[in-house]
Amino acid sequence: MIRNSHTMESLAPRSVDTDTLNRYKDIMNDALENDSIDNIAISGSYGSGKSSIVNSFFEQSAYSKEILRVSLATFNEKDGLNNENKYIDTVKKNDNDDQVIEAKNVFASMINQIIYQIDPNRIPLTRFKVKKGLNKSTKLEILTLALLVGSLFLNLTPYYGNAKVIAGRLSFSAETLRTFFSVLEFLRNIAIVVIPLMLLWNILANIEFSKISLLSKYVKAELSLAGDDLFEKYADEMRYIFERSKKRILVIEDLDRFEDLSIFTKLRELNIKLNAKRVSGQKSMHWQFVYLIRDTMFTDPLERVKFFDLIIPVVPYISTGNSYEKIRTMFPKVSFRLATILGEYISDYRLLQNIKNEFEFYYNFSEFDKYEELLSLISFKNLFPAEFDVLQNGKGILAEIVKGAKRDATDTIIQLQHDKQEITLKNWDINNNGNLTDKELENLANRVKTIDLKINETRQKRLSAFDFENFESKGFKINVLLKTLVQYDFITFDYLKIINNYYGKKDHIAFLQNLNTEGSLNLDTAEMTDLPGLSKELRPRDYGLKQILNLDYAIWLAKNQDDDEDTNNFKVLINTALSESTDFVENMINKDNSIYSKIIATRLTFNFDLSILNFETLPINVKLEILHKKQIDIHKAESISTIAKWLLNTRQLRLKDLVGLLNDPDFRVDWKHLLLQNSEVKRRLDLDLIDDKNLWPNMLDFNNAKPYLETVKTYSNRFGFDNSLVKFIIYNNINLSDQMKDELKTDNIDLANLDPHIRNQLLTKLK
Repeated sequence: MIRNSHTMESLAPRSVDTDTLNRYKDIMNDALENDSIDNIAISGSYGSGKSSIVNSFFEQSAYSKEILRVSLATFNEKDGLNNENKYIDTVKKNDNDDQVIEAKNVFASMINQIIYQIDPNRIPLTRFKVKKGLNKSTKLEILTLALLVGSLFLNLTPYYGNAKVIAGRLSFSAETLRTFFSVLEFLRNIAIVVIPLMLLWNILANIEFSKISLLSKYVKAELSLAGDDLFEKYADEMRYIFERSKKRILVIEDLDRFEDLSIFTKLRELNIKLNAKRVSGQKSMHWQFVYLIRDTMFTDPLERVKFFDLIIPVVPYISTGNSYEKIRTMFPKVSFRLATILGEYISDYRLLQNIKNEFEFYYNFSEFDKYEELLSLISFKNLFPAEFDVLQNGKGILAEIVKGAKRDATDTIIQLQHDKQEITLKNWDINNNGNLTDKELENLANRVKTIDLKINETRQKRLSAFDFENFESKGFKINVLLKTLVQYDFITFDYLKIINNYYGKKDHIAFLQNLNTEGSLNLDTAEMTDLPGLSKELRPRDYGLKQILNLDYAIWLAKNQDDDEDTNNFKVLINTALSESTDFVENMINKDNSIYSKIIATRLTFNFDLSILNFETLPINVKLEILHKKQIDIHKAESISTIAKWLLNTRQLRLKDLVGLLNDPDFRVDWKHLLLQNSEVKRRLDLDLIDDKNLWPNMLDFNNAKPYLETVKTYSNRFGFDNSLVKFIIYNNINLSDQMKDELKTDNIDLANLDPHIRNQLLTKLK
């Protein structure tokens, strides 16, 4: 589902607004015009907007044509990728295992960036060459040189003697031809002198003297360029490039990330050399270095103020103190609590902007509308990418938390169901024997109801209720932000669906990957598309793997595979579900109860858990088949109570269904008693329809038999006039024949056990 189109915003330094720029504009102008200021620091925390301010200033300043810029970003990565650049041998580790590039290569990198900002023709003697295409003048020089080289091999002597003959053939005068030969001779002589000089010039321009020795009788002086501090070599190179560039301001970014103050010292020395002529009174440019650094670069306050001639502080655009406001501006639907939590970790505008870019991309193509959970996950992804990579694959600490929470819930439910079963089964027989008072029955019902409520509460328990203290006591270390997001319900059991099921990921690719690798993802409820195509990609052995269990695919397979196929993949899948999952088959029927017949056709053994299977919503024919075939897990108290509740209250049974259950020898007797108590059954049955004569007294007790004289005759022929029949006669006011009255008088009726009102009515009938 595509919600709306979206264009990502750039993470590059942005232009600051006019009000912000005006705070710094006058200060910057004064600093750049002040001859006594050589080294300027733009100081602020990481992500405070230093680059944005400097960019905006120079874009609108008259100094825009006078600046050179270098950016020396490096990245802290303990286990970074190995690469093959030419400086790899110069990378070393400091005490904190951070990668630090030596000073000499910092200068090499600076030169490399600077020369691309300068016309190469201005710096012909630099040792750092810029590859460029051949322009017209260069092509003309090469052509001229080629002609000069060719003229060296031209011998004109034989042509002088034959000039007259050659001139006649070419229609030229002999004098003209001799003049032409003289010009060629002159050019050849020039070439003999010029070509060696050009070769010598190129040699001197492209080779470096490593050592020059001056010897005399008493003195030996040796200058070793290769052995000297390489900074000096690069410093001279930089001074040459600066002087030839006609630019005077060098803006240096990210130098502080190298954590090496010696580099700053060397650059200060370079600045002193560049300004040496001006200091000595000679006419020269004023070179100024502008450093963009973080506040913590110089821990010694005296060093900091001694090094820089001016320090301009930058008020952060965003910090942990106000980031929650920026978050709520960017994400209007976010709650104050989530904005506050994320604000503790986000203090860089570019980071926040990237979170917004990624969030909108995911959200616009997402099948889910869980705004805050998606934002929480995307924020965690940007703040802790390595941990998120593990999390996204259903592994890591969050997966352990989810597993632990589900395991705790399952254990609790099993214990509660056990308690309920004990109460139900222990008291069921007592109740049937009439040994419980109404008050005791009410207390029993309340206890069962309380357990049912606890079971329901446990099923609905959120991930936030997880016992983190106990979990951490076992040695697990949890990311503080992750723990906080879970505890406040910003990350839930659905986190994998939220982050993985976006538009384009909904197809069966993730399902196949999990199946092929026998992965740990639980994709039983994942929405699947192109089910016929998916079926073609599966192998017979796949149906025996637990990763095959997906409700959409299982239901599609049930409806599209014939029962008589040689390889019944559906039967294999159901068998896998019975062995690997406690609720998959029940959830299949809940999702589409029309496939019940297909499931039963596999002829496997089923014991449905009615705490999962939605028995109430099943068609009556399915309910009856489940009851007749005893496809119920009778060890689950909730299964028993579900059936009992339905038998007591159902209005779906036709007469033949009712008789069928009562005549089923495998149907539990206590359930038959419950069915007879159903008010919908009253006065509907002929005794002769019920094969089990032992149920007849119950039928009369619950007033289920038809209130006719024929019923009295049929019953009395079997059991005589017992208490059940007497009560039935009185309740239904059945008029007895004289013969029946005589039989009733002769039967041994225990009048003392009859209700006084009934006893009086009976005596009246017998008169």
